Amino acid sequence: MTKGANIARMIRRDSASDVCRNRASNVCRCDTRVEVRTLDIYETALFGVKMVLRDAVLEKECKDCGKKIFTIPDQGGLIAAAALTRIKSPLKLTGSEIRFIRKAMEISAKDLSSCLAVTCETLSRWENSKQPMTPAYEKLFRLLASIRLRERAPIIDVDLSMIGKMKFKSVGTEADLPVMVFQRVKYKDLTSGSRISEAYSESIAA
Repeated sequence: MTKGANIARMIRRDSASDVCRNRASNVCRCDTRVEVRTLDIYETALFGVKMVLRDAVLEKECKDCGKKIFTIPDQGGLIAAAALTRIKSPLKLTGSEIRFIRKAMEISAKDLSSCLAVTCETLSRWENSKQPMTPAYEKLFRLLASIRLRERAPIIDVDLSMIGKMKFKSVGTEADLPVMVFQRVKYKDLTSGSRISEAYSESIAA
């Protein structure tokens, strides 16, 4: 069986109607308790970037009315992990990926333009794939994003010196980009007295 078939066999896909960011209740609206389980594999597309999650997403199903709710924990951490993982890859960023990383940074187009010392019109052309981002600006953008995001994705290790030495490889289409796979793991947080915390880590595709 192919890798794609393995993923498709176990996968769940989200939509705006069935994904919940902060749903703590285990009681359905029809007043029936729901069954909760962690999904082995789940596919999502936050900000338009496709990724696969392992052992992270909770599925809540009401056996009475059949309603299902999917909860992705720590979406901010997941978005940061995805942005940093993409930054580590030497594949040239597409326009939609530039926009995705900017949104992950939680920075406006105006503020990012100011940081990069370019006009808002230039950034817009980059984000809409009307004009390629030059290698020098792309390295600067990746460095800024890495510094801003690394606290939100502490397990994703980015070597800043490596970014400065990158030689970018062109991408045919966005369909050619590899799907990123993440897993929710426990780690010892040295910044909070060695407390055990959870964060997203890169995983190997099935």
